[in-house]
Amino acid sequence: MAVRDDSGGLTTFPPPAGCWSMAAGGGHIAFQCGYPDRSTPDPVWPASVMSATGDERSDVDAHLPGLISRVGTQWIQIDQGTDGNWTTPMRSALLDWRTGEERAADPTDPAVRMDADAASGVSPLCAPLRSVPRSPAMRPFGLSLLPVVVHAPWALVTTDDGIVGDPHSGSVVFRGAHTTLRRCGAAGPVAVPKAFGRDAVLGYGWLGANVRVNGRRRIDLMRLADGRRFTVPGRGALSFTGGRLYIFDRPGKTTTDYHEGSVATVQLPRR
Repeated sequence: MAVRDDSGGLTTFPPPAGCWSMAAGGGHIAFQCGYPDRSTPDPVWPASVMSATGDERSDVDAHLPGLISRVGTQWIQIDQGTDGNWTTPMRSALLDWRTGEERAADPTDPAVRMDADAASGVSPLCAPLRSVPRSPAMRPFGLSLLPVVVHAPWALVTTDDGIVGDPHSGSVVFRGAHTTLRRCGAAGPVAVPKAFGRDAVLGYGWLGANVRVNGRRRIDLMRLADGRRFTVPGRGALSFTGGRLYIFDRPGKTTTDYHEGSVATVQLPRR
């Protein structure tokens, strides 16, 4: 079933001037705004967080170069990426988008997860879930544990980061992360259609994934409460918040070539 909102389709709007959209969560949308001036002793990376309703906006400078991967009610998660040649490590940090507090973030306990909504920046995983350790070959170049996203009672566990090759030689290919849907309190995985087995996104009772069917791209959605599936035209980075799906178009071939693009959103079906 195709998703349509009250206006008959997707609503599209531009990001703030000079910014591009990165993530949505906790009722907010996070934008990256320009690139840091690395010629200065203390370069800053401007960011902006706006409420999904548009009635609140907070601008903050990050002293931690990287790209926003997640936003919550308190924190922005910033992934400080490699230099593109895999000769420097990737790390993550948290930035309080209201106060500007910054802190390193690399949980090593598989029973906890990073949580952009929690005051501490981390939360315990619901039993019996555990994060998967990163492969020994990739551990020097990334976080200790692969990501887990939780929107209780559902959790999306990354089981393989999809990175193939030898990072020491700079020969690395990204083939898409493998994810497994889990339910808090259940021992085994939850079966999902094949479309949601790679690079899926979990949010507030929904799964989403970009797929290609007969040469055409679209977004597949599944409501976890009843397994009902929906489709949305288009493609882009996906986020859920406030009962809506957000689709971020970030033109540019690489993460250092992003520019403004657009944000599309649609109300998720309630029945």
